[in-house]
Amino acid sequence: MSDPNPTPELIELFRADDPRDVVHRAVACLAGGGVVVLPTGTGYALAASALRPEAMTRLAGAPGASPPGGTHWLKICLRGPDELLDWATGAPVGARRVASRSWPGPVELFLADGVAGGLADRLPEGSRRALVGPGGAIALCCPDHPFVEHLTRLLSGPLAIGQPIGPEGQPVVSASALAGLGAPDLLIEDGPPDDPAGPAVLSFQGEQMHVVRHGSLDDRTLGRLCSTIILFVCTGNTCRSPMAEALFKVMLADRLGCHPEDLEAHGWLVLSAGLSAMQGAPAASNAVEVVRGYGGSLEAHASRMLVPELVRAADRILVMTRSHLRALLDHAPEAADRAALLDPDGFDVDDPVGSGLDTYRATAESIRRHLVPLVDELTASRG
Repeated sequence: MSDPNPTPELIELFRADDPRDVVHRAVACLAGGGVVVLPTGTGYALAASALRPEAMTRLAGAPGASPPGGTHWLKICLRGPDELLDWATGAPVGARRVASRSWPGPVELFLADGVAGGLADRLPEGSRRALVGPGGAIALCCPDHPFVEHLTRLLSGPLAIGQPIGPEGQPVVSASALAGLGAPDLLIEDGPPDDPAGPAVLSFQGEQMHVVRHGSLDDRTLGRLCSTIILFVCTGNTCRSPMAEALFKVMLADRLGCHPEDLEAHGWLVLSAGLSAMQGAPAASNAVEVVRGYGGSLEAHASRMLVPELVRAADRILVMTRSHLRALLDHAPEAADRAALLDPDGFDVDDPVGSGLDTYRATAESIRRHLVPLVDELTASRG
């Protein structure tokens, strides 16, 4: 007589001669309707193919499938932020920003609106019952772990995962601890998670974000994930783009009726960077003095290099010259709809480096004039 609850096979990933073989084993198990315990960056999770209703029923019936906090225990595991709109066709702008800035990473999204017409509607009925809540609400994640990344790229169809969280908010830190939940067929062990605080969970209803669970991320970090990010770019990030950043902060704060230091609390993050910047250099002394005359401050400025992460995160990227724009789009063509010259008429803002104070004043005034329509546009769009 066969054992109705056989002991699942345990594979220690860190001992495998070729981790790719373990990935293929897991894919085969999932495709065959099995349940697999996977490592993620924030703890261990049970996983099943969302195309296999019988496996989804096992997953949904596991203990802890309905934790407090108003979020699903079962989530769709995406390959990257580009898949968000496949599942939530009307995802709020804030949710899109969070996904683009944090995935892959320790953030889960619970979306109650904007999901009609997405891929969840095409799942088998049994899978839909396990994954889709009242009103069509779904939970989405994109764990930061190479094993999950490789697995989702090889698996035909979407992956659903359930990650139980303990009563004190702690995740499961070993594969064997989930051996008794959901009757898994295969356990993949890869040691303790990198982020033992567990995932942050953000719930969206319209554009309103609610932090269900912080994980290892504080309120400021989570707020930045859904802020409007304006990025100014020049060459060295010591003259033009820092002046544009400081002047824009003053003008925007004046329009909003707040102090420049309070812009972040109002959902605005204003940054600058340089295509060939040295890290940590101060702003040019003439730039500091000129900006002070407009009520801004560059005393604490430290130059930064323009890196791909900044480009991906920015909602708008304003560059000083046509050559800056060409260089940016050569490396990041996907930013074409978010990048533009600061001068709306298409002229360059010349570099004042090495010039006297009068030249810096003229440059700052030119930048300020170009910022006026930008402030008008952005504050009007915020309604």
